[in-house]
Amino acid sequence: MKNIVTRSSIIVLLLIAASPIYAGEGKANIALVSNYIFRGASVSNNRVVLQGGYEYDYGNSIVAGTWFSTLPSDTEYDIYARYSDDVGNFGYSAGFIYYGYTGSTVTPAEFNLALSYYGLSVVASSGKGVNYNEAAFETIVSDVTIRLHYGFDGSDENHGLRLGKQMGGMDVGLIYVSRMDSVSTLTTDVYALTIGKSF
Repeated sequence: MKNIVTRSSIIVLLLIAASPIYAGEGKANIALVSNYIFRGASVSNNRVVLQGGYEYDYGNSIVAGTWFSTLPSDTEYDIYARYSDDVGNFGYSAGFIYYGYTGSTVTPAEFNLALSYYGLSVVASSGKGVNYNEAAFETIVSDVTIRLHYGFDGSDENHGLRLGKQMGGMDVGLIYVSRMDSVSTLTTDVYALTIGKSF
């Protein structure tokens, strides 16, 4: 698994580094987030974090990018790539993501497969000790992007809502997620406000 992660990460870094020679398009983003929520849980212990990333679309169904988030006592940096295409209104993709942490030697990685049809999507992610599945529905109503999701990792499940809107040239989002431990049936609710910019 370690060799696969290393090779995949090198490939992604090479794709990003070589992006200027391709007739594609790159985009970056930066955001201030009141709470970093990942798969139904607060990763930042309900604290404000800074997040951002860069993604390059090669124009041939291949996208590669990197993303980071500050944490209370660490920094997360992710490297990813995916191939995606569509047949009419039916879309599909296959990708890889590497999760790195500056203060830890634990660097998990996952492969993922996704299917979509109009606003509906399903994603299956698998890595060492992790199998996470998510179904989501996204639509736009009066310039407000609405996204509903349900996720399950074999022991815990979560569901939530995200509202997003452009205001004054900024991307503003409101997130609510409820997570339930299937063993203890303990439910935890988390919220986040995001203010960011894409360029």
